[in-house]
Amino acid sequence: MKQLLLVLLLIITVNFSYSQLSYSAGNAVNIAGTYTDLGTNGTVIATPGFDDDNSEAQNIGFNFSYNGTTFTQFILNTNGVIKLGATVPADPALYAALGTTETNLIYPLNLDLDGGTSPEYRVFTNGTAPDRVCTIQFKNVKDFFTIPATAPQFSDMDFQIKLYETSNNIEFVYGTFVAGAAASAATFTEVGIKGNNASSSINVTKASASAWASATFINGDYDYTSTILHNISNTVLPVAGTTYRLVSTTSLPIKLLSFSGRIQNNTVFLTWLTSYESNHERFVVEKSPAGYGNWSKIGTVNAFGNSATANKYQFTEAGLTSGKWMYRLKIFDADGKFNYSPVVILRLTGKALFLLEQNYPNPVHDITMIHYELGKDAIVRFELFSMDGKKIMAQQKGKQTKGSYNFPIDVESLALANGKYVYSIVVQDIATGQISTIKKDMIVFR
Repeated sequence: MKQLLLVLLLIITVNFSYSQLSYSAGNAVNIAGTYTDLGTNGTVIATPGFDDDNSEAQNIGFNFSYNGTTFTQFILNTNGVIKLGATVPADPALYAALGTTETNLIYPLNLDLDGGTSPEYRVFTNGTAPDRVCTIQFKNVKDFFTIPATAPQFSDMDFQIKLYETSNNIEFVYGTFVAGAAASAATFTEVGIKGNNASSSINVTKASASAWASATFINGDYDYTSTILHNISNTVLPVAGTTYRLVSTTSLPIKLLSFSGRIQNNTVFLTWLTSYESNHERFVVEKSPAGYGNWSKIGTVNAFGNSATANKYQFTEAGLTSGKWMYRLKIFDADGKFNYSPVVILRLTGKALFLLEQNYPNPVHDITMIHYELGKDAIVRFELFSMDGKKIMAQQKGKQTKGSYNFPIDVESLALANGKYVYSIVVQDIATGQISTIKKDMIVFR
């Protein structure tokens, strides 16, 4: 077998282009949901065995749009993967989805898997058009083990893929995991979705000692030099109902040009722009402590409805308390259907410092956002260098007041080659004249 302060994370949805894959890490959320076993609902998916095997083509039950194609079927691979369409993967030993030439893959837990206690694969489509849900369930599977040859990390694992009609959203829902008898060890898995290649993918990442609720999303392939993919171990099991949700941007009834936020004097200012709206009714503004996904409604903004011109919206929330907070828009059409915007993350502490955050996303495929915080009024200059010290760009930001700032860098327009770069802000405190330089590394992978 094989083996800042204020921190602002801004996602500009229309500028991200990963082939035709209409998903983004900034549009994905990690939430506490509910795992419901399918029981006898639906149909058992037959495979020749439970180790390195493919099923025949299975029906989704509706049209599912993905990577620029409409699919009605999928193939289940026993290594925690489905391939959309009716073409069986060439190699059933599909335990490294990003390293193969296979396309249109959805992998909630991709590693070398085998059958556990009474293993079963099942598919069930329920609901009524146009809001049906197809659930694909992996039940009682375990990691294949040879070293040590005594036991797996997990003797039984349950998890599901959910495909949503119309919205084309995707969810990975995790159920009961039973620890195996082997000593705890980091197990490397790939979790995410893939279009035409590894660059056209959205993946979930966490360290083996970290809770599943702390997992985050990245655009593109994993940074294998860090040895952190979606690492798991038998001492940190998922809480049943842990859900990774990937939201398709094509399902929004509007074209969202930008969604940003800033904090000033403990007041949050959210701003967003649209260039197109169809059958659009309202925005519900939601807030959650960062990392928890416990969203609550804090306000509503009525929409223009139908528009082919640019529209600007604003929302403010006063009295923000210290901490790290997430904001998103729940976007409703006139028929009551809804979807979500990307997430803006803000953090407020009482310190008066100059802070440069890590660019997001990183690695960068096309556009990344630079975020920094000024604890005092200052004169700011941004610079970008290659690793050999060559200055690639410089931007004079001029005098800026205390607050949170962000701006995009387009690595495609700069024609940056793959590799590591250094960016910095040079900050001159207006009150004291003191100059500070803060640097961060950025990785370009196109």
